[in-house]
Amino acid sequence: MVSSTRMNACSNPPAGQGATAVPTASLPSKPAAPIVSSHSLLAGRPELLIEHEQQIYRLRQTAQGKLILTK
Repeated sequence: MVSSTRMNACSNPPAGQGATAVPTASLPSKPAAPIVSSHSLLAGRPELLIEHEQQIYRLRQTAQGKLILTK
């Protein structure tokens, strides 16, 4: 069973639960934005065109594996 109780870094885990609690300071106060893999966006292509508010942006991956977004 997974407990939804948050623990701070100094507290001990409840009996029967391992020491896997995440310190409260590292948990976001709001839900995080969804994470989308760059590999799923690019799907093997070197670049992708993105339309945003009637403007075209180019997302490309460099030979060093970095991403560049240009207008």
